[in-house]
Amino acid sequence: MTTQVFSDEKLTDEQIEKAANMNKKRELAWLIKEIVRPRLPQIKEGLNSCLRQVSEDNESIFKLPLTSHKSEMLKGTISRQNYKIVGLNISIRAKSFNGGTPYDLKLKTTKKPILIRQLLDCHDRIYNAVSSIDKALEAPEVAPLVFLSYIERLSQHICAAKLALDKPNPAYIFPEYRTPSAKFEPEMPQQMSLDFFVNNSELTADFQSLKHVTKKPWCTMLSRRDRLSFADHVRAQISKDRSKSVHQIIADEYQRLLDWEKRRSGIEKTNHLNEAKSPGQNTNSSASFGSTLKSMFVSTGDISLSTLLKSASKYLEQSITYVDNQNDPYVVHILEKCEMVTSDPILLSLSIKLDSLEKVVRRIHENLKNCS
Repeated sequence: MTTQVFSDEKLTDEQIEKAANMNKKRELAWLIKEIVRPRLPQIKEGLNSCLRQVSEDNESIFKLPLTSHKSEMLKGTISRQNYKIVGLNISIRAKSFNGGTPYDLKLKTTKKPILIRQLLDCHDRIYNAVSSIDKALEAPEVAPLVFLSYIERLSQHICAAKLALDKPNPAYIFPEYRTPSAKFEPEMPQQMSLDFFVNNSELTADFQSLKHVTKKPWCTMLSRRDRLSFADHVRAQISKDRSKSVHQIIADEYQRLLDWEKRRSGIEKTNHLNEAKSPGQNTNSSASFGSTLKSMFVSTGDISLSTLLKSASKYLEQSITYVDNQNDPYVVHILEKCEMVTSDPILLSLSIKLDSLEKVVRRIHENLKNCS
């Protein structure tokens, strides 16, 4: 939109710019008062309707079938209540799991339900969006640019709520997170993972049959706190240093690992020797000392570099650091995997409503920005 100013006297560029800015401010104030504010209650009602679907106050339970589209690996039912899974009954039949015989798993009713953390995120984003509208409506005399900031935050919250239903946060699923095994009956075996998440507005259960990797050095944990295995470290170095060949990086990192283990072993052996000589251990001191000396000269069992390089490709591609039922990190390979999907009509409707509201608010935000 352009502004034309007519005057008996010739105006300077500064006066013209000042008049144009004042006109913009009046236009923005009019747009907020006459167009945007009257629409906010309707948008708020739409958001509250979405919020009720994932609110803890909503006690409706939806029992839905779970099916794996391309195989008979997984079958069962799942029951959802707001953002929680309150019922589960599945049968797993995988060649690499439980000897290929069916394995039935259900949710314990005595335990707390499984939280679908994406739906919790969606709930919180919608709640924040409603709060942004409340702030905008509660301050009728607020400056236009402050009002614009409320609408901008409103748009961001609705967008985040919608994205929460599109794909899972990596922190909520394998390999970053393990569903507590004690929630199931029987207790979920360590050789599998079972995640629950929302993908493209569909409730999904993801099963993976796992093999514990015991091959050194690939199974070695360099940092249990950071869940960093030797395989993870080598992959990171390969991505970081493009000037070296993969074989050279593996050789260098393997040598560093051996040096690190020797230093650690030396400290442990010194401690063993000190313990063998310490007072109060006289009865079995000679046996303890002999055992310590024996351990010092036992072969470490470290594999040769040539053997390591032959298997490197397989372990670098397939090794994943996960956690066991005690939440301790360990390295696994995925043997089989399968997703079970259910078309949850409530989640689909929620996604459509949020998409519509997002478009409306984005258009309002763009119009306000053009006038500011």
